[in-house]
Amino acid sequence: MLLCDSDDDEDIVLDESGTDEEEPISEREDHLEKTKRAPRNICIRVPAVIGRAKDYVDILDIFKCLITDYITESIVEGTNNYICSVTSNYTRSRDARNTDGAKTEALLGLLYLADVYHGNRVNIEKLWRMD
Repeated sequence: MLLCDSDDDEDIVLDESGTDEEEPISEREDHLEKTKRAPRNICIRVPAVIGRAKDYVDILDIFKCLITDYITESIVEGTNNYICSVTSNYTRSRDARNTDGAKTEALLGLLYLADVYHGNRVNIEKLWRMD
């Protein structure tokens, strides 16, 4: 059974005969009925977590599943290359220090948690408070 929308916003039910042969349009017009759509949930399969993430319950494990060590190392390498290229612009060495994986993961974790807790609707000062 196929449902089609007509011009007057009512559904038209087309009855399929079960054969693969196509009927001419003139023969199909005899089978038209106007019915209302049945109220039912069309969700066939409920979405669920799949793969190795199914076994994770700790937020740190989930974060490590999303942000792998390879991603962290790539970000650190690119950041350190950029810092080396701009070091000559600074007079003090502490203004352009290299970063490490822990700092990068901390920053990405804060950004992830800000998104989880709808940080786009929260004042930035409230995100950095310790209370």
